[in-house]
Amino acid sequence: MTPYSDRLSMHITKHFSVNILFFPMLAASILGRFFLLFSISFICALLHELAHVAVAIRLGVGVSNVQIQPFGVCAHLKSSIIKNPWHEIAVAICGPLTNFIICSVLSLFSHFYSDYQEIISYAFYCNLAMASINLLPCLPLDGGRIVRSFLTLIFGALPAYNFIVKLSRFVILLLICLSVYMLLTSSFNFSLILCSLWLRSCISSSVSSLYLLRLPSKPTKYVGLCPSLVSTGVTCSGNP
Repeated sequence: MTPYSDRLSMHITKHFSVNILFFPMLAASILGRFFLLFSISFICALLHELAHVAVAIRLGVGVSNVQIQPFGVCAHLKSSIIKNPWHEIAVAICGPLTNFIICSVLSLFSHFYSDYQEIISYAFYCNLAMASINLLPCLPLDGGRIVRSFLTLIFGALPAYNFIVKLSRFVILLLICLSVYMLLTSSFNFSLILCSLWLRSCISSSVSSLYLLRLPSKPTKYVGLCPSLVSTGVTCSGNP
């Protein structure tokens, strides 16, 4: 059976596709007059994903495709797992590292292009937030993959996977608690709820795969998660 997200995909090239639900989001950004912020966030997410793809290809890890989704960008690797934990770490860490490098460049630009200070500042915090959230020790985020790979080197694949699933559930619980707290304050934003629910669904899917095959069976996905769209009420992330 074709996955639901694949049935909604419009293939631009063999390795690049766009989910058709992205276009209503694009239209909403235009009508809501936050198209520039929307575009900056998606560009940040795309650069994050392209960094994953570039390192994966350099290390001989096949890339299936890169997909623009309604709330972000998602890169699919051909292999269900990356057998070399060091390769997994390298592929996972390059995304957030790219965002931090962009932050450094933008910080320098802010001293020379004062007329564009607001846009540069938004792009800076967008990249900073994207890198920080993706480094959370929670699957399927980059931080979760890095922790799992390090533990695999020490304890083996299955114990490492069991541990990171439990840790991911704890991190998600903290995010949900934070969402509830923010719900009771004026600073609440729906983005955090969407992020928490999406991560929860990913963990449920991963656990199902673990019990069926004792290892993840689905193609590896790297996700460009863009929580920096809080000003527009939108969170960018790849669907599970």
